[in-house]
Amino acid sequence: MLLNRNRSSWAAVSLAVAMIFGSIVMPGSDASAASTPASAADQPVSLVVRRDGPLVDAQVVAVASCACAGRFRIESRSGSANNSVNTSSFGRIDKPGAVLSHIRFGGSDDWSIRLTVSIDGRNDYVIARSSDRNP
Repeated sequence: MLLNRNRSSWAAVSLAVAMIFGSIVMPGSDASAASTPASAADQPVSLVVRRDGPLVDAQVVAVASCACAGRFRIESRSGSANNSVNTSSFGRIDKPGAVLSHIRFGGSDDWSIRLTVSIDGRNDYVIARSSDRNP
């Protein structure tokens, strides 16, 4: 049980940091432009990233309840040749803090990850992190 409490605490802190300092970029906009994060109700899915030694540990996390359905796409890159794409869908989100997906990648100091979230009836949104700008 203690291990689960520690993970929950880590997730809560990481989620708060991601929500405050996250890089949220709308499709078609300049990724280097500063943007203001939307509310959790508008964007109920977020990305929490941390380094774990040479690896990058990334979690797609529900940050708010949402009577919505959607899908997301995670594009990760490590170095110049290690690229991967993962897609998944989700239904109604009842439990904020739930991990919807968890990936680990790495082996390079040069990395990036991009999460595109598509919720039925809403505009897509993108959250990007990289070795250059990771909160």
